[in-house]
Amino acid sequence: MIATLCVAYFPPVAFVIPLFRLLSGALEVSVFGVTATSPDLFNTPAGPGIPLSGLTMPLAIFVLTTFFARIPDTLEDAARVEGTTRLGALVRVIVPLSRPGIATAAVLTFLQVYTEFFFSLLMTNGDPQDWAPIVPVLRGLRVANASFAAAAALVALVPVVVLLALADDHVVAGLTEGYR
Repeated sequence: MIATLCVAYFPPVAFVIPLFRLLSGALEVSVFGVTATSPDLFNTPAGPGIPLSGLTMPLAIFVLTTFFARIPDTLEDAARVEGTTRLGALVRVIVPLSRPGIATAAVLTFLQVYTEFFFSLLMTNGDPQDWAPIVPVLRGLRVANASFAAAAALVALVPVVVLLALADDHVVAGLTEGYR
């Protein structure tokens, strides 16, 4: 758990040059005379997606670990005594009880990724015609027309508001339950 959380303490700027070289096809590795180049993921969803999943995973793991630790092992044992398998006990007992923790981790991860600017700007050109996340697109709109960019920023808030409205009860329960 400590090793996982240590990843969250590294500043993302520490990974800029190695990640850009790795994900833009600029890295060549030669092993035993065979040369391999890294894939070119610039302007693709995987470009910012790979570093973001590595940086948001520690938060999700921490939230889910503290939440799963609160679920008693006797519930799984009781399901096993009733004749279900380990997977059946997980699906029928543990996952329904852990919905607030899963919803909390999902919402926190979504908010962190949706509002992320650094890797989105690094791994895309910010052009809406190409694949670009919402934040670099809004940055480009701000330069073009300030009033249109303000309206676009309000429209960009709609998915966040809808997600929080749908998951409000689960998130509140997950945040309060995981830290008791």
